[in-house]
Amino acid sequence: PSDAPIAPAAIPVPPMPPVATAPAAPTEIPAPIAPRTLSASEVGFIDPPRPAYPPLSRKAGEQGRVLLRVLVDEAGRPAQVLLLQSSGYPRLDEAAAAAVRRARFRATTDNGIARAVWVLMPVNFTLAS
Repeated sequence: PSDAPIAPAAIPVPPMPPVATAPAAPTEIPAPIAPRTLSASEVGFIDPPRPAYPPLSRKAGEQGRVLLRVLVDEAGRPAQVLLLQSSGYPRLDEAAAAAVRRARFRATTDNGIARAVWVLMPVNFTLAS
């Protein structure tokens, strides 16, 4: 007899049957509610916009109406201020946007829940004759 070690025989292992898993149920994530658009008369103010007439615009006789679209967040702060319609004068447009950025709105609620809303804000610059 030989003193050589005997190698163990390889024993075939049957493959594991696949584990059946139930498909995951889709998680219901509510779609975000798009902010609705309100007119300036439909919102309240804690601190309304008070645009300052730029002195150079006053001296140059610049007048006009600026229309801004403002995203008011749930706390009543202007989160975005977009220029929808220019007065035709960049100084007046910027003065209107700056005033609206400083304004504070009353939070808009829907069934007692504060919601962000878009507000259309016209700002008029008129020189008295």
